[in-house]
Amino acid sequence: MTKICLLPIFLLLTVVALANITIEINAGDFDRKETLISFPVPRELSSVDHFSLRNMDNRAKVGIQRKDSLLFFVLDQPLAAGQSRQYQLSSRKRSADYSAKALYRLPEVILSIDDQTVLHYHIQEKLAPGQPEYYKRSGFIHPLKTPGGKILTDDFPLGHAHQHALFFAWRNTTYKGENVDFWNQQDKTGTVGHQKLIDHFSGEVLTGFQSRLEHLSLKQGVVLEETWAVSATKAGPYFIVDLQSIQENTSKDTLFIHQYLYGGLGLRGSKHWNRDDSLNYTGEMNILTSESKTRVEANHTKPQWIKMFGEIEKIEAGLLAMGHPGNFRSPQSIRVHPEMPYFCFAPVVDGAFDLLPGQVFESSFRFILYDNELSETEAERLWKDYMSPVEVKLVE
Repeated sequence: MTKICLLPIFLLLTVVALANITIEINAGDFDRKETLISFPVPRELSSVDHFSLRNMDNRAKVGIQRKDSLLFFVLDQPLAAGQSRQYQLSSRKRSADYSAKALYRLPEVILSIDDQTVLHYHIQEKLAPGQPEYYKRSGFIHPLKTPGGKILTDDFPLGHAHQHALFFAWRNTTYKGENVDFWNQQDKTGTVGHQKLIDHFSGEVLTGFQSRLEHLSLKQGVVLEETWAVSATKAGPYFIVDLQSIQENTSKDTLFIHQYLYGGLGLRGSKHWNRDDSLNYTGEMNILTSESKTRVEANHTKPQWIKMFGEIEKIEAGLLAMGHPGNFRSPQSIRVHPEMPYFCFAPVVDGAFDLLPGQVFESSFRFILYDNELSETEAERLWKDYMSPVEVKLVE
């Protein structure tokens, strides 16, 4: 009887001994504020699914979430360049409710935070009323919304029904000796579509999904299989949306991607910025880049960040878009249309490249969705958070 009792007590003491770990974050070279921070789950707590985090300066609890092998939290207090702060990390019971939610409800996945919609991802094919059948599309995000509920994107826009809010497609390629355009569906050579929902998740800090898409030659079938990993969180007054794309040539032939004016990750702006949409148009889309370039000047430049904004329902609203420093040809060239409200990250501007059978093309992007104004100084701060993540270490 005594031995039977001692074993659970020993195990309990072991868990308690491992339950509290001190971590230290260091701001590095930049001032930090409301920064999304991630770090690997400590080996000692690798079997724990739910965590508690406490600021050791003021003893306040901070929301933290595990996703796969990483932990995520948003910096609760500003931290000046060169400064550090310690937090106590421990295990806890599962939370009864989550503020960041993913709702899987056909025909889409909806991500929301504090009951405010961030985005919709379209699983089933969609076709706007009165449009030809070749414009049907799935595997894209629309709408993207600001925390104040302003819709920043447009789908099947008047004049360019083949542009679908936030989407990824190559424009000028050759496959098996034939031209394939995955971007312009009206040319009837290629398209992109959703194939499978792999995962969707909710939590205290972030929500998201993982999906598989197919880039199709309408004559030859699947050329590329693409995986999207999308997450959303709220940091201060902003929604932060991260998108990772991994494209693999799963066919037996090379896809030749040619140099061209555009092609890549595209973003179509609000209907309120579309001159062709006379019922909704209220003003122009504005562009500002990290090089202080405006709409016409920014085309085919290589900025660290690009801000797209304009009037929506009588206030300024917009998004800040950033390509990851590890992307191919980073910083990638951008295509900014001089008249239509869209831009894209377009590495094809700087030359052709090929995707051989089995070869992978990986890229990551971050979008900051905001209401009212976003200064250049604030844009730089947000870029530095993305470019140079906060250092996290265990305290022995």
